[in-house]
Amino acid sequence: MLWGFPAGRVLVAILRLLPQVMLHPSYTLIFMVVLGLVAMQYRRIALTEEKLYGRVKNPPLRQTLLGLGFGFLGGIFASFLLALIGVPLRGSGLIYLWPVAVLLFLINPRLMCFSYAGGLLSIASLALGFPDINVPALMGLVGVLHVTESLLIAATGATCVTPLYLRNRRGKTVGGLSLQRFWLVPLVVIVVVFIPQGTRLHGALEMPDWWPLLGGTEGLQVPPGRIPAYTMLPVLAALGYSDVAVISDPRRKAQRSATNLAFYSLSLLALAILSARHPWVRWLAAAYAALGHEMVVLLGSYWELRSDPRRPVGPGVLILDVFPDTPAARSGLRPGDQVVAVDGHITSTREELRALLATTHPPYTLAVLSPGDQEPREIVISEPGRLGVVPFPDADDRAQVQLRTGGILVRWWRKWRRRR
Repeated sequence: MLWGFPAGRVLVAILRLLPQVMLHPSYTLIFMVVLGLVAMQYRRIALTEEKLYGRVKNPPLRQTLLGLGFGFLGGIFASFLLALIGVPLRGSGLIYLWPVAVLLFLINPRLMCFSYAGGLLSIASLALGFPDINVPALMGLVGVLHVTESLLIAATGATCVTPLYLRNRRGKTVGGLSLQRFWLVPLVVIVVVFIPQGTRLHGALEMPDWWPLLGGTEGLQVPPGRIPAYTMLPVLAALGYSDVAVISDPRRKAQRSATNLAFYSLSLLALAILSARHPWVRWLAAAYAALGHEMVVLLGSYWELRSDPRRPVGPGVLILDVFPDTPAARSGLRPGDQVVAVDGHITSTREELRALLATTHPPYTLAVLSPGDQEPREIVISEPGRLGVVPFPDADDRAQVQLRTGGILVRWWRKWRRRR
């Protein structure tokens, strides 16, 4: 028991129901559609890496399975938190939430997040009366999902990292690391059903007096001869994370993003609970769902993209990233290292390093200066093949990609405009 809440029995029910999101025929189509969208996004990342560097750093299948596995663990946590708080999703607009979320994904993949879809639907419901949505319940769901997302970012936010040359806010080309991660999160949510009076529910749980925090069955139009009751139902959600690290280590960047998102989600959850008791707070919660999340995203990249380009200290070439399973990775070369010389030949630019590597055959020796070291150390490369590093850009390099290039619909629109 947890403050009178039957935690153990609820957890058992969650573990029993969660696999139905993937296995039950009623959910197969939506599961495959969302899984396809997530896999498509990881494939797009891999295609970008192959186009820029001739090799894939983040295999799509591995990243998709990783997102699926951690998403399932996140779903257990989120489902328990939803049950603990008591988020009855009667009229929560789930039937509208997924179509809006998919449409936003097609506009921009990073918008595949229930904070934007939920905020837009809630504002439409409050302003127009359509769709008829239980705003406190929907905001509570979004808040719980983002508490879960903050934990997933802390655990895996730096596990899909792509090196890129980006243009900062001062118009200079900088070396950055794009962090992207998407999770499929199966959930077990509470719904209100109407059962005949006198019906005895098998396995019914006795809940504490303070439950549910987000409102009970007050105001329900109960059909004659029936009474309201709570039951649990599996549904599917998706969460996405997109960020960029220019001056920060990817792991520290992910941890900082997770902390900021946790503050946002707990604040939204508090607004959801207040809005169940004070209707005027629903406007604030609906606006904060979308705008607060966007502020978290913008603040996360603001300082990164205002930074000056990182340059080597003295002669040498700074390493932006190292591809796994390459001679560089196996020899101990790490991002942030500075290659000073190749077999005694000083290298000062990316082109000089490339030329020296093209004319040097293994075994050869790299003089490498690591951050904080005063003297370079020697690394022997004895394997044939490409070294497997991405240097920081030189002063005259151009940006490789543009951030926020838009999704499928935006790209189609741009192509159509160019053809006119």
